[in-house]
Amino acid sequence: MARRRLAREESSVVLADDQVAELKEAFELFDKDRTGVLTKASLKNVLKQFGVFVTAEALDEMFDEADTTKTGSIGFPEFMSLMSRRMKQSSNEEILLHAFKTFDPNSTGYIPSKEISRILTSLGDKLNESELAEFLNVSENEKGEVHYQLFINMLFAKK
Repeated sequence: MARRRLAREESSVVLADDQVAELKEAFELFDKDRTGVLTKASLKNVLKQFGVFVTAEALDEMFDEADTTKTGSIGFPEFMSLMSRRMKQSSNEEILLHAFKTFDPNSTGYIPSKEISRILTSLGDKLNESELAEFLNVSENEKGEVHYQLFINMLFAKK
């Protein structure tokens, strides 16, 4: 299967030809006037088709990010770059979720703060004390646990 690297440098995602074809099909489906561009409303419909539901504010931010020419519409290259970044983000979220689940053998959705602190300061890229304190400050609940899905949601919310 051939792979295609996206032209935009900030998007280091490599898409397979079938993924590009699927994105092109979705783009053309919602380009009802066959103008070669999508409006913000069209983008919202495409995102729904791919199972991505966003707030109006997030849609505005996403559209502004994709509309690099500031014309009020996005062409296929801009659309492909935007969607590939979203696909990459989703992949990173899944990787992080899997990593947290490794330390949650009972699948409770929580890891005791003492345990996650030990892990984050002794394995892999170790956190220093101030980094650990910052992590716990934003993720620890009143029971001394980290609800990792909430942390992941917060971490990826603005991307």
